[in-house]
Amino acid sequence: MLVTALFVVGEAEGEAGAGAAQDAEAVACELLVVDVPEVAVTVLRALAEGNTLGQTALFAEQVHGEQLDVRTFVQELSELGFIRIPGQAADEQLGSKATGLSLRWLAPSQVSWAFRAPTVAAIGAFILFAFGLAAAQGRLSLRYSDYFVSGYPGVSLGWSFSVVTLAIMLHEFWHLAAARSAGVPARISLSTRLIFLTAQTAAPLMWLAQRKQRFCFYLAGMTCDLVLAAVSALVAAECRSGTWPAAIASSATLILLLGVASQFAFCLRTDVYLVIQELLRCRNLFEDARGYARYRVGRVRARIRGTCPPANPTLELPEHERRPVRAYAAVMVAGSAGLLALTAVYALPISIALYVRAAAGVLSGQPWRFADGLATLVFEGGTQLLLISLLLRRWRQRAPADPGPQLGVRRYRSDVRAHQAGFSHPKLGEEMTAAASTGGPATRVRLVHAGKGAK
Repeated sequence: MLVTALFVVGEAEGEAGAGAAQDAEAVACELLVVDVPEVAVTVLRALAEGNTLGQTALFAEQVHGEQLDVRTFVQELSELGFIRIPGQAADEQLGSKATGLSLRWLAPSQVSWAFRAPTVAAIGAFILFAFGLAAAQGRLSLRYSDYFVSGYPGVSLGWSFSVVTLAIMLHEFWHLAAARSAGVPARISLSTRLIFLTAQTAAPLMWLAQRKQRFCFYLAGMTCDLVLAAVSALVAAECRSGTWPAAIASSATLILLLGVASQFAFCLRTDVYLVIQELLRCRNLFEDARGYARYRVGRVRARIRGTCPPANPTLELPEHERRPVRAYAAVMVAGSAGLLALTAVYALPISIALYVRAAAGVLSGQPWRFADGLATLVFEGGTQLLLISLLLRRWRQRAPADPGPQLGVRRYRSDVRAHQAGFSHPKLGEEMTAAASTGGPATRVRLVHAGKGAK
């Protein structure tokens, strides 16, 4: 038996591959990730060297001092697509065979220059110069009225939509470029954060890259936004006040800087959240914090009902992650509640008023007001329908999946599956799976391949 297109990555206990899981479920690639304990690597390497199942079991017993059910473990791997029959063509390596990757023609050598120290220093200097010049000339007012470039709401909305669309495309492109320069596959897609529509670049294997490369990936999008805002600020500073070019440049600057500010809502999984997660060396800060918040709610329910309280999930985490997870859980709950309140108090009335005015324009019978109102309804209505469809799809994806009959194998409904394969051994099977999933005493090892096995 041969192991196909397999990457074995060892990870010492406590070392955080930040950002590994938060977006994995959103990548529509045929990727498969398996968490296994250290003893499984011994078995896999013995099989890869051409040993039979019996020889492999004997060798693993000599190394680890336990009898293992290697046959069942191999059957599990075969069902996950990691085993090929001799004579069949092996799947190509990750990145060349994987489907659904964005801009596969983009080579690392074409974008790696942008993440070198001299380039980063030049970009930072340009951003400071542009904003400094605009501020010195008093052209960096950032008033809310700068958003409107015309008395017609549809014109202002169309301009805002154009700026946001271009900014999002470039923002996500540079996230993708940062991942590509590190040799990590990534895909751009639409998703949601809380109840907000957003674009994202998912690179679930970014934990394989160096820490410096991960920071580049997290910060590339915001840096692009700041460069665009700096260019707009320079244009506004050089144009005569009150002119059309100055108005659209000031509007673009405001819109772009609001986009940067939104990344600091780190109660959601924004770029700044990823930076914080990396600095804290947490594996999956958001999901762990959400689990802890559910635990706190469960304790209250148990106290009211007089039942046994649930187990504290943070006790299964490495010690250095426990306090950050508990603190972030409070930030996540309070921040999300605040965003929902702001949406209800401000954004919702604005949207309603916009729809009312657009409908009045359509019913007015005046050609310009009719076109303006119709465009507003199409843009806003289409955006809201897209948001609702994505929220429904995300809700369906989070529905519990059938774990399957295999002991130690856990399945998730997502395009990139994460599995935990353990040995079907009466004494060690559950223990090994727990060690693999919680970062216990066994070394955490991930096996990754791309190919037809992940369906």
